[in-house]
Amino acid sequence: MRIARLWLLGLVVLLLPTLASAAALEKGSSLLAIQLSRGVADLTGDAGGILITFQRPEVGIQGQYWYFLATEYAVNVTAGIGYFKESDTADPAVVGATDFRQTVSSWQVRVGGDRFAKVSEKLQVFAGPGIQVWGGKAKAKDPTGEVEGPSTTRVSLTGRVGAHILLGQNLGLIGHIGQYWGYGSASEGGAKTKWLPSGSEGAMGFSFGF
Repeated sequence: MRIARLWLLGLVVLLLPTLASAAALEKGSSLLAIQLSRGVADLTGDAGGILITFQRPEVGIQGQYWYFLATEYAVNVTAGIGYFKESDTADPAVVGATDFRQTVSSWQVRVGGDRFAKVSEKLQVFAGPGIQVWGGKAKAKDPTGEVEGPSTTRVSLTGRVGAHILLGQNLGLIGHIGQYWGYGSASEGGAKTKWLPSGSEGAMGFSFGF
C-alpha cells in the first residue's frame, strides 16, 4: 500500500513540468479510462469436505466511465477482469516432488461516485466510495490432473483516492489507490463458507474526455 502511494506521488511530480494546457471538466461532460489494475482475489478450496479461504494477488485490465453531475461531482461505473498465475518446478533430486501450477481468473463491476478537486489547470485529485461485486475461481494442476475450485462471490464497500493529470485537451493519465471491505461466499456440493474479506486495490491508465 505504501509503495503504491509513493509510486503515484512520484508519477505526478515527474509529469507536472511537461504537461500541456487543458480545459477543466465541467457539468455534463464525460470521462473514459482504460487502465491496468491490481487487486486481491478472495478464493476458496476443498479441504476434505469443508471449504477454506485464501487470497492471491491479481493483475488485470479495466474500463471506467465518469459522468459529471456538477463540476466537482461525478458518478462512476467500472468493469474489468483479473488474472493470476503461479508455476512451481519441483527439484528432481527430491523423491515424490511434482511440478505445480495455479491460475486464477476473475471479473468485477463497481458503481460509485467521486468528488474532484482542482489543484491546477492540469491536475485534479478525487476521492469517493462505491459498491463492488467481484467473482472468481482458482484452478490447480499437477501431473495427476487438474482441480477447479468453487466460484467465489464478493460484495464490498470500497473507498479510494486518486489523481487525474491532463496531458492535452482530451487526453490524460488517471490512477487511484483504494481499499475494500466485503462479504464473501462460496459453495460446492453441500459445503458452504462465508467470511469477511478485505484488501487493497489500485489502477493506472489513460483517460479520454468528451
